[in-house]
Amino acid sequence: MQYIESDTVMFVAVIALVGWLYWLHHKRRLQQSELRRAQLRTLNSALEKFGSAGEFVDFVQSKEGQILFSIIDSSEANPPRAKIRFAQIGILLVCVGVGLFIGASGYQTTAERDLREVLIMMDFTGTVAMSMGIGLLAVAFVTLLWERWFGGSASEQT
Repeated sequence: MQYIESDTVMFVAVIALVGWLYWLHHKRRLQQSELRRAQLRTLNSALEKFGSAGEFVDFVQSKEGQILFSIIDSSEANPPRAKIRFAQIGILLVCVGVGLFIGASGYQTTAERDLREVLIMMDFTGTVAMSMGIGLLAVAFVTLLWERWFGGSASEQT
């Protein structure tokens, strides 16, 4: 019976993770483009309802027009949600790193060479995951402080 080398398993796992992340990113982009198309269809149908530009301007300045355009604008970029994502991903990565450290610490006294290599890889992966998680938490925290001190996001300041 042949055994699969741990390096091969790690390589396949990393490729699968990258593929899954790419798929999630692609799926999100498709959803965003569909949302933009729906917004354009809504705006086009709203423009077709008016006989002149003056009527459209009156509608936009009315309370109902402001509500419609605030709904359309609120679905674009949502900076508070992006900061929450940084914090969520940071917390997840820190937890993954801690889990890898705990899993590796249970077998530190083993004498098997293959198992030691896996434990070293688990320690390394745990360190990388925790470092990335702490970095993302720091980004979320600094962004929060920036907005409190300067009254807006960094992109709004420039």
